[in-house]
Amino acid sequence: MCMQSPRFGWKNLPFAEMLAERVHLPVWIDDDANAFAVAQKLSGVGRDHPNFTALAIGAGFGCRL
Repeated sequence: MCMQSPRFGWKNLPFAEMLAERVHLPVWIDDDANAFAVAQKLSGVGRDHPNFTALAIGAGFGCRL
């Protein structure tokens, strides 16, 4: 569920569900900091470490432990 997107004016939009229906594949959505952390843990600098933290700084900031 996209709770709020000020950029597009969306509020409580079931975006993942709508996209999944269109592409006929499972779809998950998350914010960019979480997606960055998961990608780094699976395939990046965090893959060989049991404990890993990713920090993304931009217009806001986010952290995933």
